[in-house]
Amino acid sequence: MKKTISAILAAAVLGSSMIVAVPANADPRRDRYIQQYYQNNPQDRDYRRWQRERSRWSERDYRRWYESRHRRDRRNNNDGAAAIFGLAAGAILGGALSGAGQGGQRPSQGASGAPPAGGHPFGTQGYYNYCSSKYRSFDPDSGTFLGNDRQRHYCQ
Repeated sequence: MKKTISAILAAAVLGSSMIVAVPANADPRRDRYIQQYYQNNPQDRDYRRWQRERSRWSERDYRRWYESRHRRDRRNNNDGAAAIFGLAAGAILGGALSGAGQGGQRPSQGASGAPPAGGHPFGTQGYYNYCSSKYRSFDPDSGTFLGNDRQRHYCQ
């Protein structure tokens, strides 16, 4: 009984190993796909090798070919997306950093660019009286007040 089971198992192992070693039958759809790929990608040098050896290609050879081509295509698409994302992120970050130094600084004392407030030009007593009554955080030295956004703004 043991010899019979051993013989059956040995035959099964031998038979399954022969199935793996046999090349895959030529699938016309797969062959058309590969030919179309090479027509669209003439720079790929493996076409001649595939034409010569395709009758001996196993399922593993086809799978390896497919994965290597599509992994390369997918990587190229990701590179482009990464470049676009990187440029956009850099532009946003650069704009934020360049504007960050401007909003938090107080205008210089007696700046001539200050707009008139309440009909009074900057630097007059009427200007200071108007802005002091309108804003509790008004600073007469700079002509600015502290806004809700924690930035200094000219009184207007």
